[in-house]
Parts: sequence; C-alpha cells; structure tokens
Amino acid sequence: MATQISPEQSYAYAELLEILSFTHISLVNKIPKKLISLFQDFALSTYEHHLDKNIPVEKQEISHQTAALLTLISLNYWCETEEEKNEIKAILAENEKNAAEELRKKYNPDNIFTTTSTADFTSQIENKNIPSQELSQTLPIDTTKLPWYQKIIITLKNIFSKIKNK
Repeated sequence: MATQISPEQSYAYAELLEILSFTHISLVNKIPKKLISLFQDFALSTYEHHLDKNIPVEKQEISHQTAALLTLISLNYWCETEEEKNEIKAILAENEKNAAEELRKKYNPDNIFTTTSTADFTSQIENKNIPSQELSQTLPIDTTKLPWYQKIIITLKNIFSKIKNK
C-alpha cells in the first residue's frame, strides 16, 4: 500500500533536510539513517532553498510542520538529559494550554446564545456602510409583542432570505 503525503508535509521534509544540511554532523548522526532516508524519499522535489545558514533557525521563516519535526527530533534524539526533555515538554504543554484557551475564547460555549443589543448591532452595521434596504432585512425584530403566526412568518422570511443570499 502506497503512503500518501500531503504537499505541506512534503515541503516540511524538504525544509527539514535543508536545515539538517546546516546542522553539525554530530547532531545529524544521532538521527537514525532510516528516518533521514524517509525524509529524503518524501521530500518535495521542486523545493527551492530559502534558508540562510548564517541566521539562526529561530529567526527564519519556517513552516509550522518543520518546526514540529525539529521539536520531535530534538526531543527524541538531541536532548541528552531528562532536564532538557522536561524543558521541551513544558514548552509544548504551555503552547497546548494557550491554544486551548484561545479556542475557548473564540468558541465559548457559555456565550453561544447571548445576543448583542440592537444598538450594538446597529452601530456595527453603520460602521460597515450597509444600505438601508439591507439594513432593514438584517436588523433583529422584537418578536415578543407579535402574534404567534406573525412570528412564524418572520422566521420563514429570515430562513428564505438566508438561503437566497447563499
């Protein structure tokens, strides 16, 4: 069964090989030869070298996947003490915690059903310069004082207008 590699992963392998070409041979020799040959087999053949060996890797633009590969190689093959490994693991745990917190803020389940006030909504729309005809279709309607059949009609109109706009 043939292995499928995404273009991003193939690019990361090629970029990693470029970084390893600048790395001291004693560190490269710590990486298993099978792993390096795997990177070579699946590296992007049209990769154009763009890294400068005179600039530290931390200050260069590398892909996130390449950084992840370097982290795994460092953790598994280059760290010589448990203290170094624990330091990398602590950084990874902190990054994971920050990413989870960011997602929590973005998709907070406590705020799913909260709505903005009509005044906030109107000011947001005015800042976007939406024509008044569209404004009347997008402003929330206070349906608490309407009969039940008018509420249904308004809901159906909103649904159809959303479908129409798609």
